[in-house]
Amino acid sequence: MPNNFNAKFISLAFLIVLFFQQCSLFSTRNPEDPDDLGQIPFIQPDRPEIILQNLSNSISSLSFQNYLSCFSSTSFEFVPSFQASSTNPGIWEGWSIQEEQTYFTNLATEASSFKGHGLVLSDTRYEILSESKQQFIASYTLTIVHNRNSQGVPNTSIGEIILDLEADSNGLWYITKWTDISRETFFSWSELKAVFVRG
Repeated sequence: MPNNFNAKFISLAFLIVLFFQQCSLFSTRNPEDPDDLGQIPFIQPDRPEIILQNLSNSISSLSFQNYLSCFSSTSFEFVPSFQASSTNPGIWEGWSIQEEQTYFTNLATEASSFKGHGLVLSDTRYEILSESKQQFIASYTLTIVHNRNSQGVPNTSIGEIILDLEADSNGLWYITKWTDISRETFFSWSELKAVFVRG
């Protein structure tokens, strides 16, 4: 009887060990690359509309690499809203990709601990200027949840955006000019840039 009990106990113990090995409950796994956490992949912009998808994705994931990849590295111009131009006249002269990077990096740093960022584009339309040039026009609602509400900086910017889009020699599209138009008394995207480019 004891021998029979011991054999059953050993068999049961063996089955339990085998079960846990098969399930890999205690096995280690390779850590995820921190750069990939929460990031939405950048899509090759071989069509103009993909630029807007990449721009929207880079905002919701606060990815400054993907954000900057939406713009032409050789030719870029930003035209701020009238209100932002009036209240921050010295900022916009010579605005370039460098200022875009500074603004977006500072913004992402102060918004990274929050959720709910997003860009909503409505009343969208494309105007075809040539085979390699188009203009995108839309109303926007930009939501960035950041930590400067106590300083009177809203989480939502509202206005109209006009983007000049151009294809390079490889057929990939980029933003070469960005015009921001404020709407009534709403806080504009330009005003958000003015706040965060200062750091």
